[in-house]
Amino acid sequence: MQSRAGVLVLLAAALLRAQAPSTPVSKSSGCTAADFSGNYAFTVQGYIQPGLAISGDFGRLGRVVADGIGNANAITIADYNGVNANETLPGPYAVADNCYVYWTVPLASVSGYASFEGIISRNDGQIQVIVANPPGANLIGIMEKAPSGCNPSTLQGSYALKFSGNVEPGLPISGPFGRFGQIVFDGAGKATASTFASYNGTNNQENFSGSYTVSTACHFTLPTTIPPPFSLSIVIEGEISNDGNHVLVMITSPPGAVILGDFTKQ
Repeated sequence: MQSRAGVLVLLAAALLRAQAPSTPVSKSSGCTAADFSGNYAFTVQGYIQPGLAISGDFGRLGRVVADGIGNANAITIADYNGVNANETLPGPYAVADNCYVYWTVPLASVSGYASFEGIISRNDGQIQVIVANPPGANLIGIMEKAPSGCNPSTLQGSYALKFSGNVEPGLPISGPFGRFGQIVFDGAGKATASTFASYNGTNNQENFSGSYTVSTACHFTLPTTIPPPFSLSIVIEGEISNDGNHVLVMITSPPGAVILGDFTKQ
């Protein structure tokens, strides 16, 4: 793993590249640090290979705030092989002329640093990201422009729903998992979902409902119960993006699963 000093030297070099030439770069021909600015919903998901401090299935959900001049901070929920941890990720970033983003953050869980790299897609407010350092992690994800403020009415109407991931050994059913369907929000705190789930190849039609909350910082929470035969209480959490038309989501309870997905406005 690179030292902190080495990482910061690389970031400084990247920042210098992003600022050259001295004349302003137009939107039609390149990017600057200002193109990574404001609030973003954020997820990454994948697998950490054995050999690092923590290995296995991994997911992260959170909200990133970038200041447009080289500093970003994320408040996140990390899911390490089914064990959740709240993690704050502050760190410097640089944006190259070709719209490539470099962002490095400390990781308290492993007493080291992680480097995210990504590409800005300026027409839709998205940044596709990968964990580039340390080696040994196959983690990719997305940052997507988020509103500056939200309330329950930010979510209203029908959304296409999908989830995928793995249920770790120890829960009633383990192995690969997927869910798709539709979820409807009434804009006042009630949600109803009609879904089709696959538990390690066993398929079930599952409908569920519940009361949801939306914070002013656009964090979404929905406690609900999966119907029989499992009758399992779960909590879905998410970050709202794209003016309420998209929600990046994660199953945060019960522990023992790494399952992420999204809701897309229909």
